[in-house]
Amino acid sequence: MMNDKNAYIREIEKLNLELINLKNDVVYQSGLGLLKLKKQGIKGIMSAIKRRKAFKNVKQIFVNYNLPLKEQQELARTGKEDIKVVVYTCITGKYDNLVSPYIYPNNIDYILYSDLVDAQGWNHKDIPEKLRKKYNNALINRYIKFHPFELFQDKYDFSIYIDGNITPISDLSVLTELINTEIGIAFHSHCTRNCIYEEVKACQILKKGNLVQLEKQVKRYKGEGFPKEFGMVEGNVIVTDLKNTKAKKLFSECWDELIRSESGRDQMVWPYLFWKKEIEIERICSLGKNVYYNPKLRIKQHS
Repeated sequence: MMNDKNAYIREIEKLNLELINLKNDVVYQSGLGLLKLKKQGIKGIMSAIKRRKAFKNVKQIFVNYNLPLKEQQELARTGKEDIKVVVYTCITGKYDNLVSPYIYPNNIDYILYSDLVDAQGWNHKDIPEKLRKKYNNALINRYIKFHPFELFQDKYDFSIYIDGNITPISDLSVLTELINTEIGIAFHSHCTRNCIYEEVKACQILKKGNLVQLEKQVKRYKGEGFPKEFGMVEGNVIVTDLKNTKAKKLFSECWDELIRSESGRDQMVWPYLFWKKEIEIERICSLGKNVYYNPKLRIKQHS
């Protein structure tokens, strides 16, 4: 029976990877871009041209795979059945349209914190009233994201946070095996940038976060000696060992720094914290080099 499950997982991940590669094909992307520009009209076309020119001043990298093929194939299987894992997300307002997970392993619970009526196959939980009273939608999402220990520690061994635009395609409990056991937390590397100073430029172009506070934040980091090209994490998937006290402290400090900065961009905070703790970012980014090529996930644009 286990072999049947593993064969199914191998096939579904193979098909998903074929779809991912198709969607990232140059011809497909060019056609998609033309359709978007057609919908947006002249104003949209001019904005896209301006944005493309601006990005020429942003240093970027790109890797068109997530993990080496052999390692990726070895992970195309079921996870350990003796661990209990929660896969959770948070959607506030109409930021994302949730999609049901493709498979439901016995050792995984899928939990959605949201004001949505239709949970699409997820276990729905209302957003705590204390958070509604204190924070806006963006910070409610971040609070849920950064407090897996408060929410799940008593019931689960591991938590896996995913953004609301991500659909689990395969058995995500396997990802817990990629965590650095000393640190207890795992991310993907950022797929296009490895420097928060370049990320600020990108945020300015894309109008993400509080730009005034972002400038103050990175200026403060620079004044403390934070280096260029330290590395960056992709914050849309976080795998955590809920028995690891070091991971718990990292989450707490990340939340405090995010509130202090008022920038709304946790991707700036994580590298800074790892640098202060003298943690090499390669030890953290053990899930792979590009989350958008992870065959266990399907990612669409935010609504």
